Amino acid sequence: MSSSKKKRERKENAPIMETKAGSALKSHKIRNRVIGVLAAVILIPAIVFFALYGSGFFENNTTAMTVGDYEMSPSMVNYYYGDTRNQYAQILSMMGVDPSASLDDQYYDADAGISWADQILTDAQETMKSSIALNQLATQEGFVLPVEVVEGIQTAISSVEITAMTQGFPSTSSYLVASYGKGCDTENFEEYVTLIQTANAYAQAHADALAYTPEDLDAYYTENQDTFDTVSYRSIPVSIDSEEVDENDVAIADLIASEAAAKDLTDTLSAGDEDLFIATAKEQAPEGSEATYEDPDASLMADRLSTSMSEEHIAWLFAPERAYGDVTYLPTGETGFEVVMFIDNAAKYDVDMANLRHIFFPIGDSADAAIIAEAKANADATLEQFLAGEQTAEAFTAIAQEKSPSEDSLMENVFSDHPQFGTWAFNGESQPGDSTVVESAIGYHVVYFVEHGSNYQDFRVESDMRTSETATWMEEQSATVTIVNNDLGMKFINT
Repeated sequence: MSSSKKKRERKENAPIMETKAGSALKSHKIRNRVIGVLAAVILIPAIVFFALYGSGFFENNTTAMTVGDYEMSPSMVNYYYGDTRNQYAQILSMMGVDPSASLDDQYYDADAGISWADQILTDAQETMKSSIALNQLATQEGFVLPVEVVEGIQTAISSVEITAMTQGFPSTSSYLVASYGKGCDTENFEEYVTLIQTANAYAQAHADALAYTPEDLDAYYTENQDTFDTVSYRSIPVSIDSEEVDENDVAIADLIASEAAAKDLTDTLSAGDEDLFIATAKEQAPEGSEATYEDPDASLMADRLSTSMSEEHIAWLFAPERAYGDVTYLPTGETGFEVVMFIDNAAKYDVDMANLRHIFFPIGDSADAAIIAEAKANADATLEQFLAGEQTAEAFTAIAQEKSPSEDSLMENVFSDHPQFGTWAFNGESQPGDSTVVESAIGYHVVYFVEHGSNYQDFRVESDMRTSETATWMEEQSATVTIVNNDLGMKFINT
């Protein structure tokens, strides 16, 4: 073949070779572009997912549980769980639970595989059922929240806002996230507080509407007498540790010696001399407890129920003939004996309480003599103003409105244990129509005795009956609500 012909062939073939190479290069570019697009298709949703995951989106836009008719988001579950966990704080500390470690990995019942997180969530679910059941009933009956409850909801929100600010959080929502978990914010916190407060208010309204006859109260008292009948007494424990007897006889020897010592001590005490008993208890204080017995009430066993006593204690302390100041000694099981002085029993509750009105002149936490003197002077002047007039409940109320227009001066059913007014109202002399100035740690009070209130024993029985029946009713309402977990939403609960 001539050189010109070969040259011509090379020329003719060259475009074909270039076309194949170009095609291969173009195919490689297209393939890379497709792979890049596919990678972007995969990567973009991943970026979006993790962005949403960190933002609390799933905590607010998935359902963790369906409680009755209410679809509860993970963030709402976090509120119930978080507040229940806070209620467990002391128990967790006592049980040695590590607060820095996950409760999912620490066990309430290791044999059953129940973690502390499981147990707390179970209790939180009971609260959920109760609050949702009562909210549904409240809605069905058109229940209107009392003004004070609405104000209480706003106070709770304001309190959280103040806490967030004082602790240096950039926002209230960031504080709620730190306290309860992702997705928690001011909007759903208000929803949570409203659910809880509405349930409480509706339950209280139900309790307040319950009415009982005297026969109802008598029957309830008779049925539950052990929970109402109490005694108060003073005690001096007497125990002897023998060291000079055979080991097998130590327990018996100790009891014999303790009984003899208790009898001798009883003989030195005079019936009715409570001051002597208190002084003797101080002298007989167990080693290491001397400082405790500096308090005169260290020996006082106040308002004890028979359910916590031995048969010997019940027989003597609850005997109908028992009177103030009676003294004896009683066995305390294997630990020895104790000398006891009877003080009183539940008969002290069979008295009428007092309905009072008062006008308060506070001193706050001030120790400033000028502030204290001013409050006292204002109280004295107010009492003089009242005594110069008609001296009726209506006249006192008018002066109270003048001095403190935003406060209700009426206090109903005050008993002798009231920290400010109990001593005066139950001093054996104060009667309806009387008035005085009472000094307390927080200020001065001008007090007017309006009338006798309810019988305290009846009040105790009725309050207990009302509480018991309301609790039973709430359990019945909760039982009508079921909880269904959603596996996806449950993954976003902060346990």
